[in-house]
Amino acid sequence: MQNPDQEARQIVRSLCQGTAAEQRRTLDRFFTPDFAFVHPFCAVPPFAERRVGFGGGDDRRWGVGVSSRDVVRCVFQWYRMLSPKIEIEVDSVLHDQARNKLFLDIRQTFSVWFIPAYHAHVRLVTILDLVPAYDDNQKHYHHQPANFHEPLDKLLSNNDDTHQETIKRHHSSSSSPSSPNNINTILTNSDSNNKSNSNGRKWLISRQEDLYQVNEFLRFAGPTPLPFLWSLFQLGATAVCVLMATLFLRLSPWFWGQKEPARAGVEAVIEVRDDERGEREDEKKGGLKTRTRQVGAESVNGDFDEDEDEDEQKNGGGNHGKNGSRGEVDGHGNGTNGHRRTSSTHSQPPKKPWKNGGSIKKR
Repeated sequence: MQNPDQEARQIVRSLCQGTAAEQRRTLDRFFTPDFAFVHPFCAVPPFAERRVGFGGGDDRRWGVGVSSRDVVRCVFQWYRMLSPKIEIEVDSVLHDQARNKLFLDIRQTFSVWFIPAYHAHVRLVTILDLVPAYDDNQKHYHHQPANFHEPLDKLLSNNDDTHQETIKRHHSSSSSPSSPNNINTILTNSDSNNKSNSNGRKWLISRQEDLYQVNEFLRFAGPTPLPFLWSLFQLGATAVCVLMATLFLRLSPWFWGQKEPARAGVEAVIEVRDDERGEREDEKKGGLKTRTRQVGAESVNGDFDEDEDEDEQKNGGGNHGKNGSRGEVDGHGNGTNGHRRTSSTHSQPPKKPWKNGGSIKKR
């Protein structure tokens, strides 16, 4: 498979509604030889091909190779023998690419041939485990089928005449070219998917597990009251849960013992996010305070420099000596002011050329 979430629907229909030859081809093409199968009524453990028959050693003339995939094929064949007509719908497909799993929500109607009046409407969830058909170096795995690289239409063209007649019958029974039952539509979609993902990785199914609710798989037992009795048991168990939780909740060690929220739960994640948000806000506030202090210091230094410039203008420009340094000797011999910022404790303003509010008289 190159598009597991799209091709899985076709695989399910081929296994549950196809002919015996179609089942065999589908299993050989899309499933590993050591394929494992788990169902409420049967289970097939995974094992590779083994020799079964008469004769010792590796003499292939007296034995046949049997793998777990061959056993699963017999299970599907008996499944079709019990219900020759099966209606099946795949409601949704979820592909977990991180864990290489497919989850299928399936509804089916199982009709046993010897009880024609009974139809079991059941719902299940199927989990398919996927493995890559190639490794990172594009080498074949040991479980890759020989015809895995062939397009689906080419594979069908090599089939027997009976299957070709089945394809023609599907084609003639489809009134709309876009109908999901139209075999040409299926082949066209498959070819377009293969072309669009020609460089993508191909996958095989290594394990299938069918999950049923108890009242669902009890429907396979026939027209019995077992599903109804199980539903009554479920309602009774729910009433017991409500009663016990109401009466004995505060007597439980769990109620008084656990104080912290669930690890990696909803509240724990919210607390972590709140802490991270608070740290970011503190960093922003700290950066704003630092910037404010820098701007304030620059404004204070600017005011002090403006006061110095005003004093120099009032002193008449006599504060520049031969070297042009500020404040060495004033023009009227009033002493030296030294450098203005030689000490941080120098807070007194420079001496004024007048006292008691007097003014300088021009001579």
